[in-house]
Amino acid sequence: MRRILLFLVFAGLSCLTSAQDDSVKVGHITRQFTLSDDYTGIVNVSLDTILTGFHEYKVTDKINPFYLSLGNHGLPIEEYDFFSRTKNPDEFLYRHYKPYMHHLGNRMFIDTHVPFSEIVWSYGGKRATSEQTFRVRYSQNVNSYLNVGLDLGIIYSLGQYSYQKTNDRSFTLHTSYIKKKYNLFAALSMNNFFVQENGGLDDSTQLGTIPTRDLPVRLGGLSEALSTMKNKNLLLVQKYNIGKSGDGAESSEISENEKNGGVKGTITHIFTIESVRKFYDDKNPSGEFYDTTYITNDIDNKVATHDSVYSRLIRNTLRFDFKTSETAKFRLGIGVGAMNELNLYSQVIPTHDSLFADTAQWENSSNALVGKVFGNIGDNFGWSANGELYLSGYRSGDMEVSGAISKSFGEGEGKSDLVARGSINNTTPSWWIKQWGSNHFEWNNDYDRELRVNLGGSFNIPKRMLYLDADYALLTNYIYFNNFAVPEQFAGSLSVISIRLNKDFKFWRFRLNNRILLQQSSKTEILDLPALAIKSSFFFNQQINFKSTGGRLDIQLGVEALYYTEYHSSYYMPSTGVYYRQNETTTGNYPFINAFLNVRLKRTRFFFAFDHVNHDMMGTNYYMVTGYPMNVRTFKYGIAWTFYN
Repeated sequence: MRRILLFLVFAGLSCLTSAQDDSVKVGHITRQFTLSDDYTGIVNVSLDTILTGFHEYKVTDKINPFYLSLGNHGLPIEEYDFFSRTKNPDEFLYRHYKPYMHHLGNRMFIDTHVPFSEIVWSYGGKRATSEQTFRVRYSQNVNSYLNVGLDLGIIYSLGQYSYQKTNDRSFTLHTSYIKKKYNLFAALSMNNFFVQENGGLDDSTQLGTIPTRDLPVRLGGLSEALSTMKNKNLLLVQKYNIGKSGDGAESSEISENEKNGGVKGTITHIFTIESVRKFYDDKNPSGEFYDTTYITNDIDNKVATHDSVYSRLIRNTLRFDFKTSETAKFRLGIGVGAMNELNLYSQVIPTHDSLFADTAQWENSSNALVGKVFGNIGDNFGWSANGELYLSGYRSGDMEVSGAISKSFGEGEGKSDLVARGSINNTTPSWWIKQWGSNHFEWNNDYDRELRVNLGGSFNIPKRMLYLDADYALLTNYIYFNNFAVPEQFAGSLSVISIRLNKDFKFWRFRLNNRILLQQSSKTEILDLPALAIKSSFFFNQQINFKSTGGRLDIQLGVEALYYTEYHSSYYMPSTGVYYRQNETTTGNYPFINAFLNVRLKRTRFFFAFDHVNHDMMGTNYYMVTGYPMNVRTFKYGIAWTFYN
């Protein structure tokens, strides 16, 4: 069925219009946008029609290439780029799945004059170990103000190694209503992830000597270990604009009030609800993989594990935002609001009895003040500050303050941007750091708040294809998972410094794109990071014009490599789904090299690639996580089709 779909896609190429440069100019689409971090503003986002990097079909690669993988696409990941890791304690249960998910922070909306559709599909490997990804987007305006759409994403991969099958499905329904006085944005998302757990290879010395599917794994056929993560989230934002709307559909003309320097404001109500349920099933929990078993039998006297944890968070925010005229040289904005959180937690409580376990439930709430202040002087200088202070409830005393100053230099294509930023977070640890119960792990902790001070900045010169970014963090009471895969708090302080450099080179028809990461941790026995990570792609770029038809074909043929220096990478615990410290083995010092061909014909893009093309050429040290080798050489291909009715 999937191959029939591919043939139908190819058959429809003749109805597509032509593309231009490295991205397709979309004439019928007004805009694609997301909401700002505080949900009060609209942030325009370009449609992804770029040819460069199209072969990087994995959503994880598009977000950040520097992450640990268990091998198969769709399994939980951990960023070894420290400053890309989530700091939000409410995301603890799904933080290693977040790049794959439709979550509250990455919902996209489209405002379009004609129905918009996009299909993206990829396939790789042999049938028995194949990997497929599939995404469909559809959006249509009912009238000038109201838009509805959907977004479906699927990762289905059988895995090259035994018991690593993934079946990740994400679906979103969204709508937006944008008028001068009233705006509404709503998105309902469902994420259902099912992944097999194999515990890693039983004997790493056999790697490369026998087929990957024949390699013994630590959680094999007797266990049939399976992790399930189900997430549902709803976002509902309503805005009432006092005066002229800065984001509404009728906002192209400047009102008399704004011409005269008047103040405009917005009253915003933000409602979010999110639930997460995680399961871990193992039919043979008394095997050799786990050292401890707290619950051995179910009511049918069958040896099995069925761990379950659940959380639900309801958040209501009411805020008032005001700003002066956007045409004035000196502009100022102020926002203030109140936020309420209602939390529900549920989990298994081991009774250390061989017959049963209890299930417990907790509820708590918190109340906070939120605020924002920002200003601009002309078009080249601006500053902003945001804050949250929890006044009562479970998170009473928590605080987050962040700020940034930006300065632009030059004009037009020669413009460059300099940004300085900083933040202070004093945060109660996640509930799941405090309380956990399962067949193999339980803990009950009373840890102090984590204090994190961040300083950083960036410098961007688009004309020179140069982006430089640096961050420094001082962490006090840092919580990590120790060598026993249980949380531990470091009572002292540690620091992390990171420098990221993106630099592209262009000469004749050749391109060299580089992403470089430098990092250093002051306490490597607690937080170890690779000192250097590089991802580079070198390719030939050619455009072929057909005079007889006026058509055009764009191609990119090249290679890319990912490399990072040797370090003590994290290990992975299937039962709890966490990455934890280990100081015995190292990974790294191995390049992963891919070869690719990207093609664009009108609005359709194709890629053909060999992943890990250097397999069997440079030894068997192709691990990112100890015990979990990366996939061997694989041929993959894919297509993206964007069209308008």
